[in-house]
Amino acid sequence: MCRWEKHVKRIGVVGYGVRIRLMLETIARFGTDATVVAVVDPAEASLGERFPDQMATVAFYNDVDDMLDRAALDGVMIGTSCLFHTPYAIKVLARDLPLFLEKPVAIDEEQLAELHVAALGSSSPTVVSFPLRLSELCLMVNDILESGVIGSIEQVQAVNNVPFYGSNYYHGWMRDDSLTGGLWLQKATHDLDYLTFLVGKVPARIVAVESKTVFIGDMPAGLYCLDCPVQKACPESQYNLFAMQAIISDLRNAGEFWDGPWKCSFAIDTGNHDAATAILQYEGGSHLSYSQVFYTRRSAA
Repeated sequence: MCRWEKHVKRIGVVGYGVRIRLMLETIARFGTDATVVAVVDPAEASLGERFPDQMATVAFYNDVDDMLDRAALDGVMIGTSCLFHTPYAIKVLARDLPLFLEKPVAIDEEQLAELHVAALGSSSPTVVSFPLRLSELCLMVNDILESGVIGSIEQVQAVNNVPFYGSNYYHGWMRDDSLTGGLWLQKATHDLDYLTFLVGKVPARIVAVESKTVFIGDMPAGLYCLDCPVQKACPESQYNLFAMQAIISDLRNAGEFWDGPWKCSFAIDTGNHDAATAILQYEGGSHLSYSQVFYTRRSAA
């Protein structure tokens, strides 16, 4: 953050979504003079209506190259759909500009290899969006571990019973794992990042398994909850999750995840695993087991 405070005044944003807006709010709290001056986003018209104050001094560009050529930027923040993180990051890295990149940085090995080559030839200071390792709880645990009071770390057990909003991984656009790389990249990356940070070593071996046993079915591809003849009986429908449980106001406060109608989570075109487990062994022999589950509900999450 200090590097941005000292050097970055004119920020360009590629994908002005909820994640980038939250990060911009955080940057603003540091009292810097960093300002968004350029945006690339297909929702230009609606952004102007929803955020008139923020967009008042912003120039919109049709593509990333045009913005990088003309906007005289000091840094770029990328918060697009996951599929475009790598290609847009490569463009920024070629300009040696400071870069804030949303995770996952790539959605497959081919993209990762391309991004790696681009990074080797760039001097861009880069931050990947893994904020949980900087959370108060994680830093407190790290202080305890570094004090030595509990001894060396030999085994870690971690479980992520994903709460209700995980339904977006089966109802919303993130259900298409060809666009996201799947839930190892969408979800587990956060946990494996801060857990590895706490262990303080580099993983030497990894083995993982995944299953899909709950969010499966033979409902038609492309079916929306609101058009489904069994929506009143379905435990995952908008009717039951919203109207019957009276939680729609809370979900609206959660932001863009809940915009628009939901697709059927039991349709044949639903992607993503719904439970998975990984074992990581670190240098020196210590090891970690991590499980994530996406069908937990209410207080079980």
